[in-house]
Amino acid sequence: MIVISIPTVFDPKLAPPGKAVVHAYTAGCEPYDVWAGMDRASAEYKQLKQQRAEVLWKALEKVIPVRPVDPYPPRPNRQRHPPC
Repeated sequence: MIVISIPTVFDPKLAPPGKAVVHAYTAGCEPYDVWAGMDRASAEYKQLKQQRAEVLWKALEKVIPVRPVDPYPPRPNRQRHPPC
């Protein structure tokens, strides 16, 4: 099961004008041994993370039809860190 909520529907002040906050998650029932010992900076880790996130993107695309090219774009004057 995937849960999607858009809290800015109830409180628009949670985001800048014209923007929204979207929260999507699924139960973390995957065995940890798939991830154990993986270097978070490695290409293997990034590929697996993208692969596992695909189910969330597909669910979001049913609600929000346009998918960004990069879901974690770098912010000006900030160092880019991978999401947790």
